[in-house]
Amino acid sequence: MRGIFIDPFTRMVTEIDLPEKGDSVDIVALISMMNCNTFDVARLTLADEEIDCYVDDNGLFVQDQAFFIIAGRPLAGKAILLGRTDWWECVPPRATLETVCGAVQWANRRYAQAAIEMQTRAAMAHAVAHGAHVESNGPYGFISTPSAIDPDRDAKEG
Repeated sequence: MRGIFIDPFTRMVTEIDLPEKGDSVDIVALISMMNCNTFDVARLTLADEEIDCYVDDNGLFVQDQAFFIIAGRPLAGKAILLGRTDWWECVPPRATLETVCGAVQWANRRYAQAAIEMQTRAAMAHAVAHGAHVESNGPYGFISTPSAIDPDRDAKEG
């Protein structure tokens, strides 16, 4: 299956042919290409297409990491772009290699981490504004739980 591989270490964006397993991509091959143990999927909109960007789930915690920005999202480590059907099946992205190359910006660690921190703070503020109780979950993550579960939670803890 055709995918698009983003390598911030070599600063190259290339088309790749991912091995398939059954009706989908071979996840073991995907993880191996990204050189990680676990992955996460960042949902992006690029050229009017919803694209799944597979990234290293622990990418922020890797020493000597490389970063890039795509569709306004700072991301860490190597990534693979794929399309997705309404039934959550992986398909080749409709975006061309040229479109993706034009959308990728290479970033250094300081810039990327500052951008990630700003996005996290904005997401936390949005969650709180919509009635969620927010707790820190590491340097760039957070846990959000609806206050509606226990509207008096803050008063009880306070």
